[in-house]
Amino acid sequence: MPRNPSHCSFESSVKHLLHTNVIPSAQECARIPDILVQPRKDLATIEEEIQRTQQKLDELKYRREVLATDIDAHLALLSPVRRLPDDILREIFVTSLASTHNAIIASREAPLLLCQVCSDWRKIAFTTPRLWSSLHVVVPTEPQLQDTIFSLAQQWLARSGILPLSLSIGISFAVLDEDHTAVFPFLELMLAAQTAGNPSNSQSPLRPIIWTGFRNGFTPYPLPLPPS
Repeated sequence: MPRNPSHCSFESSVKHLLHTNVIPSAQECARIPDILVQPRKDLATIEEEIQRTQQKLDELKYRREVLATDIDAHLALLSPVRRLPDDILREIFVTSLASTHNAIIASREAPLLLCQVCSDWRKIAFTTPRLWSSLHVVVPTEPQLQDTIFSLAQQWLARSGILPLSLSIGISFAVLDEDHTAVFPFLELMLAAQTAGNPSNSQSPLRPIIWTGFRNGFTPYPLPLPPS
């Protein structure tokens, strides 16, 4: 609400000087501290009231959040997805995979994203080989992270069963310049995945792998493609 510049919210003998460039006299300057005694007390009272009101508002907001959370939790019990058979969920999970690139080791995308929803979904995802039959591995620049990513990739491929694989590797020139052998364990892991599910004396063909290549165009040696 706009205010009249000449208006003052409390009684003041110098209000005619407010919002002007007029210099107050010595007597007027001497009166100003006395004029402000009660207004300052009133201001302190208002600030205390605001603080009490804010505390009450914060309490109400907290209670609202708790109630809303509990209501949502109850409504979630009615969700139809809870009643879907595991086989249907598996099909839905597979359709959530990226269609333009191999799956990546990242919690923001399927299949790892699905594993974060609940323990039941994680169990279903872990036992759905199609979710793990594609993989793009980015070789980290930090050596200490390479072991972690290698271990995750190893677990990933183990969940793929004996399905054909689609694999790719991303490696920066910085990694190659620092240690070009850093990529070898990942390549060996992917090549070893060919024999998954095949006994050493088996005459069955090796597991097919679709090799979609390296970023930066670096391909130390080729990987086999599945028969057409």
